[in-house]
Amino acid sequence: MFRIQASNPKINSNGAMEIEDISDLSDLIESAYILHTEDMIMFWNYIPIVVSYKYNLSELIDDILEMLFQLRTKEEGTMTIEWPSSSFHGVWNMSWQGNDCLTIDSEWTSVVGGTKKLLNDDSRIELSKKGFVAEWKKVLENIINGLREINKNNLLNSAIQKIEIEYKKIEKYGELYQT
Repeated sequence: MFRIQASNPKINSNGAMEIEDISDLSDLIESAYILHTEDMIMFWNYIPIVVSYKYNLSELIDDILEMLFQLRTKEEGTMTIEWPSSSFHGVWNMSWQGNDCLTIDSEWTSVVGGTKKLLNDDSRIELSKKGFVAEWKKVLENIINGLREINKNNLLNSAIQKIEIEYKKIEKYGELYQT
């Protein structure tokens, strides 16, 4: 079982003013969110993993976009992702065939909340590729909306469009956000 609760993170409306390199998506996302706001919660076999928008998702965004691109464009394949965050560090070995079968074998190095052992004891998930990808749609929407809010001079349009490409290709929202 894999689910994502995207939550409703608060935006730092002065965010992009401090960023010198507006092409660095990670820095832009970090600047868009305040320190203490709602986090994304990923559920891996019912085990919650807290993922900060400000510090985790900002570091992970390039890998997330590449993962979604690979899953969208390749009928079958394998991919290994090492998530680099200090509070969300692990390796996912992914393999898929068609839209019906995605398997992720994970190895967790550090996770906020003391759940590392639980996650490593139940480290495999199997689900449909489309179902997995759908779980990311609301997260991408939150990030797009955060960047739009700090995009006062329209300087961030290319960064927003980079995320929108994958967002628009995802057919539906994840399980918690379907109406």
